[in-house]
Amino acid sequence: MGRRGPRPTPTAILKLRGSRKLGSRAGAVEAPSSRPRRPANLSPGAARAWDRLVPALHDLGIIAQVDVTALTMLTETIALWEHATSEMNRIGMVVTAGGRVRRNPYLLIAARAGDQLAKLLAEFGMTPSSRSRVQGTAAPVAGAFESWDRGQGGPA
Repeated sequence: MGRRGPRPTPTAILKLRGSRKLGSRAGAVEAPSSRPRRPANLSPGAARAWDRLVPALHDLGIIAQVDVTALTMLTETIALWEHATSEMNRIGMVVTAGGRVRRNPYLLIAARAGDQLAKLLAEFGMTPSSRSRVQGTAAPVAGAFESWDRGQGGPA
């Protein structure tokens, strides 16, 4: 059986928050902050999300090259959610198949992707509640993240 309780907050997030819990992580392994390279196999939508998110997350100092898989999951989920939401909005909430009115299949896809996306965004400190606990470090960093958050990219 795994550990009980909430998962530990990443050390980089604790540093940005100015948390007192850092002292208890004295021997913790920490990946050096670096800008991960975008994988070549990303879908076009995920590549666009990667290009929007990674610079802001790198400026905050909370990602490293070892986070490529998690970032890939995040950006592919964003792409899936954006596509499903777009199709749902284009087609409508219900479809007619064989003379019967049914729920649009994209509705379920968007809902499931949205649930997964909310979890992944929280992992990177990208939800209002997780971001409210992170202290900004410099004006350019806040500007980069805020431009993503205002809808110049990202799930909004």
